[in-house]
Amino acid sequence: MRHSFAWFALLLLVAPLGSARAAGEDDPFRDDGSIRYRFYTGGELLYLRRSGGDDVPITQNIRCCTLPLVTEELTSNDAVNGDWKFGGRGYFGARLDAVSSVEVTYLGIGYSGDETAAAPAFETLNAFELPDAMTFPDGSFDDAAYHQIKYDAMLHSGELSYRRRLEVDGVDYHFNLLAGLRALRFEEDLGLDSWDSDTDPLPASEFGHYDVSARNTLIGAQVGADAFVPLWAERLDLDIYFAVGGYANEANVYSSYVDGNTGTNIRQSDNEWKASGVLEAAAQLQFRLWRGVRMNLGYRAVYLINVASGPGNFAESGGNDDFFDSYDAGSEVLFHGASVGFGVDF
Repeated sequence: MRHSFAWFALLLLVAPLGSARAAGEDDPFRDDGSIRYRFYTGGELLYLRRSGGDDVPITQNIRCCTLPLVTEELTSNDAVNGDWKFGGRGYFGARLDAVSSVEVTYLGIGYSGDETAAAPAFETLNAFELPDAMTFPDGSFDDAAYHQIKYDAMLHSGELSYRRRLEVDGVDYHFNLLAGLRALRFEEDLGLDSWDSDTDPLPASEFGHYDVSARNTLIGAQVGADAFVPLWAERLDLDIYFAVGGYANEANVYSSYVDGNTGTNIRQSDNEWKASGVLEAAAQLQFRLWRGVRMNLGYRAVYLINVASGPGNFAESGGNDDFFDSYDAGSEVLFHGASVGFGVDF
């Protein structure tokens, strides 16, 4: 037992020396400034949730004999701001010289959620508000036994960036400035299903469906920077990253309304070009493992500004005769969560 402890103590003493030697081999540049590793690549597994945006009241509970007689039962956030979901990010870059590189990056997020409300005995569920022009009568949505809201979202992003390395005399950390082009596709769907009983099969007259689909195509440019701060023995760094971009956004909104009770089936769409923005930020601990191989652990956030969203266009005003409550491409949506990944220089 004493021998094992002695070997362990010796390992602790020599580990920093071995780490320092290996860290030199991790550096993509040699001491003379020439490039040791021309290319680099890596990926991240993201574990994200959606936050922010509009919270739309969808379902209300009509009570028979208990105060209050009307209560809010479901809102869009019950499905939208729900569970954490997985996403991914990958990149590939080439170093042109000791201070500059070009890089392509992809980020993808898929998100979904749902929530169901069932009316207790002697109570019913009503749609909170749907457009008046569509809801006289709206028997498949009012006096219902069950309401279910469903949400789906998808974000795809591709970037082409130029990076420029900057070092500050007298300090250990360095910066990368970046500028480039970015394109994003952001989609959201929010729907309400309503049925009057649990009869199987359910008669068509007892079923209603209303949904809104938002489609955003953003194309533009971004600038940003990241800072690498060494923390321990050239093995552990803190990487802080941010980017901000301006985009032309073609925002499309589609809605469909099906009322089995009245036989109503209507579809409508609208679109506009908007000026939108995207902010992205991350903070990561980067562990240099061996010969250009590294692992990172951190937190990443993507913030979309002035986009069309599902909740933002879901009808909530019964006094509006238009099919939409109002066409809205001014929503803000935030995806954020933990990340774990790897990187390789070669």
